[in-house]
Amino acid sequence: MKGLSKILVGAAALYLCFAAGTLSVYAGTGIYVGKDVSAEGTTLVGISTEADTGMASVPVILDKGLMRKGDTIEASNGYSYEMPEDSAKITLIRMMGFTDYAGWTDCASNEYGVSVVTGITTDCNIDAQAADSFVFDGISEEVIAKVLCSSSKTAKEAVDLLCSIYDETGAETAEIVFVTDPEGAWVVENFTGHEYAAAKLPDDKIATFSNDPVIKSVDPDNSDMIVSDNLLALPEENGFAVYDEDNNLDLILSYNYDNGYNDESHLRGWVGHDIFASSEELEYDPEDGYDMFFAPDDKVSVKQAFAFFRNRFEGTAYDLRDEDNRVYYGINNQMVGNVNLVQVFDDVPAQMSSVVWTTPSNPTASPFIPIPAFADTLPDNFSTDITDDVYTDGILQFEFAKLNSTIYPKRDVYGSSVRHYWEGMEAVSANDIAKSVRGSWKDEYESSAAKAAVDMDDYIKKIVDGASENCIRISDELDWYLFRNGVKSAAVPDDEIEPFECEFDVVAYAHANGWDTNVEDGIFTATKDDKQIEIVIEGEDKGSVTFTGFDNNKLIEDFMGDETGTDGNGEPEAVESEDEAIIEEEDQAAEDEAVIEEEVQAAEDEAVIEEEIEAVEDGKEAKEEAVEEVAKAAAGRIEVDTIAALGEFFDEKIANIPRD
Repeated sequence: MKGLSKILVGAAALYLCFAAGTLSVYAGTGIYVGKDVSAEGTTLVGISTEADTGMASVPVILDKGLMRKGDTIEASNGYSYEMPEDSAKITLIRMMGFTDYAGWTDCASNEYGVSVVTGITTDCNIDAQAADSFVFDGISEEVIAKVLCSSSKTAKEAVDLLCSIYDETGAETAEIVFVTDPEGAWVVENFTGHEYAAAKLPDDKIATFSNDPVIKSVDPDNSDMIVSDNLLALPEENGFAVYDEDNNLDLILSYNYDNGYNDESHLRGWVGHDIFASSEELEYDPEDGYDMFFAPDDKVSVKQAFAFFRNRFEGTAYDLRDEDNRVYYGINNQMVGNVNLVQVFDDVPAQMSSVVWTTPSNPTASPFIPIPAFADTLPDNFSTDITDDVYTDGILQFEFAKLNSTIYPKRDVYGSSVRHYWEGMEAVSANDIAKSVRGSWKDEYESSAAKAAVDMDDYIKKIVDGASENCIRISDELDWYLFRNGVKSAAVPDDEIEPFECEFDVVAYAHANGWDTNVEDGIFTATKDDKQIEIVIEGEDKGSVTFTGFDNNKLIEDFMGDETGTDGNGEPEAVESEDEAIIEEEDQAAEDEAVIEEEVQAAEDEAVIEEEIEAVEDGKEAKEEAVEEVAKAAAGRIEVDTIAALGEFFDEKIANIPRD
């Protein structure tokens, strides 16, 4: 979303003649990850919903056939789409009824595995709008996702439908729309009311973007591209064409506002290069472009995609913890109502290939919750649309909104441990989803689709119930912390405030993930199969197993081990092979044998010393001096050999102990 109402000195009247926005909304940021460079081997597309403070979205499942052939999908600007057939089952995320954007849908996924993610508009320049104006009652962001998912059977079919609407009816504003299915992903951009381009996205690249267009150039003869009739001719014929160094038409600079890059949007896209492809050593230049689609240094996990939406340029020259940089909005800022990300699996039936991840509130202090699109029901406390502009008890979105509102003024001091907590829980969910979609749910679907849907319903309920319970608990802990420590003004430096540390119930977490636990003599022990984790419990209460003061995320990753649902290269791996298990056992046996040999050698050296000492106990001073030298040398060998062996042992153990 992007601001549609502007004041342009000397051109305000002209702008208002051509711009058609009916709502003043703001920006958004997105990420695309091709399946070949995804750690899970899945396509990822996500966009933040950045509208205004006080926004909330709600997930809704529309039953198959809810909209009948001949029914219409209506938008608030007057656009109307007539259903060509009965509607598909659709899982969508839309704005709650109490907001100014009631019903606004930015993410949807249907029963055929087609998903649509929108929410980012771009700024078309005045000359382009004059040449091909936007249409006041043209299709709008408000309904694009719902329209495309209402009946499209494939991503390409949805892309063709949107392009035909741009041709016949036109668009209200310039939009970036992503469409996916198990075969891959497409992006569709309309630059003006009727001129657009669509491109199939590369599986071996990623992209991070904001409110600048993403398609820089097109080839009308490329079968993986769709180009409107006058997209290339319009800039040339109307004098706003900008060419690159090879004399090719640059669509971004030709159509974008003021024939340049939007500094704030450009920075958000650039930081993705800094995060995922730091080897490029790409310096930010507000006037210079960069490759929109690029190869990451390493495969990108769904957890890293989540983290991207919490980014505020940390570690860069634009770090928002520096007050001098406050002129920028971070990818995460207080205008973000929620984030929606679609994960698409290409190795399961299309009907169960999509998982919609959504945050109940701003991701500062709320987690991504997975909704398998094949599920039939959602918990009431998560899926109830609130139309009255008052706080309502028992609504997950409002519970997290309260927590975010408390944390946001001092997000690092109050929110760091909370963020780590949810990131750890997201890691668990991501692992569950990868294994379940490719494993138990897929198997269940092949024998009983209805049972598979019930399993997904139960899983969503478990996640939502846990999120609600822990959100309330953390809010109570934070309220007590503020009561005991006082609410600090923004003027107080963060490093002068004792940080809030939320509690983490290790026992409950371990049990939920299949570990057996025990507490004895101040040592917490968790065991699962042949794995074991030991933690020394600090403090007076040696029976307590609720921990604070260290990185909960690290501890959770220790519990998770290497269980990612893939083999590390993005390929599915349900169970470790027998050969791999044998190799691991042989390697471990070899390491153990080496340690034993070192210890035996040390013992033999010690025995030699004792024999030499006994041999010279006849009181001869000259031999005593020689024996002393031999003993010193041998003792040195013993010390070095033994410490080396023990060092390797303790290095391995210490590596698994969580630190502050």
